Amino acid sequence: MRKIIYAYYLLVVLLFASTAILTAEATHIDGGSIILITDEDGENNSEQGRFTDDYFWGGEALNFSGIADDLYLMGKNIDFWGESTGSATILGENIEIQGLVAKNLHSAGNDVRISGHIQETAFIGAQKITISKEAVIDGTLLSGSSTLHIMGQLNNGLLAGAGEIIIDGPIEGNVEVHTGKLIITERGSISGNLVYGSNVEISEKEKDRVNGSIDYEIKEDFDEGGFTTFWIVACVLFFLSIVVSGLLLLLLPGVKAVFTSEREFASYGKTALWGLIPLFVYPVVLLITIPLFPLSIALGLATLPLMGLTTIMGLAFTGQLLFKAFKWENNSIYLQFLFAFLIYVIFALIPIVKVPVILAVSAAGAGLLISRLFKTDF
Repeated sequence: MRKIIYAYYLLVVLLFASTAILTAEATHIDGGSIILITDEDGENNSEQGRFTDDYFWGGEALNFSGIADDLYLMGKNIDFWGESTGSATILGENIEIQGLVAKNLHSAGNDVRISGHIQETAFIGAQKITISKEAVIDGTLLSGSSTLHIMGQLNNGLLAGAGEIIIDGPIEGNVEVHTGKLIITERGSISGNLVYGSNVEISEKEKDRVNGSIDYEIKEDFDEGGFTTFWIVACVLFFLSIVVSGLLLLLLPGVKAVFTSEREFASYGKTALWGLIPLFVYPVVLLITIPLFPLSIALGLATLPLMGLTTIMGLAFTGQLLFKAFKWENNSIYLQFLFAFLIYVIFALIPIVKVPVILAVSAAGAGLLISRLFKTDF
């Protein structure tokens, strides 16, 4: 279970990174609690100010030595020397983090190098990750990469997946890794337990550098994947989040009231057909707004919540239709939702039909939202 946590957070980081379009015109927006700056002039911008608000920046290159609350830095080359009194999300091609992050760090890029102090958990996904000798990470390091080289100090363990992992510094706590090759140098040490899957077992000298127990599992096919457990748990978490969120959402009087009116069978079909329009238009709008940096970020970040909302509304809507089709007299929207959810899970696990089923449910939910937005019934 714990082995997949880092992959889950890496997925979230990469989804966030996919919305970071860095080709905007020069923009500077002060929204009171948010400072948003974008720039595409290609120069190496420097920021040394002190901000009491969250700070967003997007562009070609940035050298940040200022102070802000939550930081969101996105660009080709990011050099962070400053201080974040909250969390920091740093996305780019080449990233150097030499400053202080008081809470969690989320970072994704091609080459990420940590030389500063991360006081809570660090979530990092990159082609190459380097934790330099000067680095200190007080929380757990959760990472996914091609190569991971640790020379600094990790104070709360490591969860990682990489083609090659080199432990060349002290790690306090437990280590769980999935790797093609694990190396523990003379400078490296693990105070807790080591659980690792690898193509090659570590040597006896390397085992002596682990104070706790060692659990080894051979992974000859690491390069072909090995995150089956992740996908199973991710699916379980996804379905669980839908049912819990759905039941909570349906407790709201305004949402519950949407399903109180009687509908004809034709109304269900028309609603789903109308829902197909935003379902196909939204991705197009997202692409069109790529040059508009703030808007594209907002639309990108709204994608997952909107998908969840349309799925939940679509399931409740479908459950109502099924109960009407089978002439069941129970009008509990919660029971209808759970019944549709059960059918949804079964069909979603069948490769041939899962895509049209997921599309149909989302379309029904989107159509229902449109009908409520324009206060009309199709």
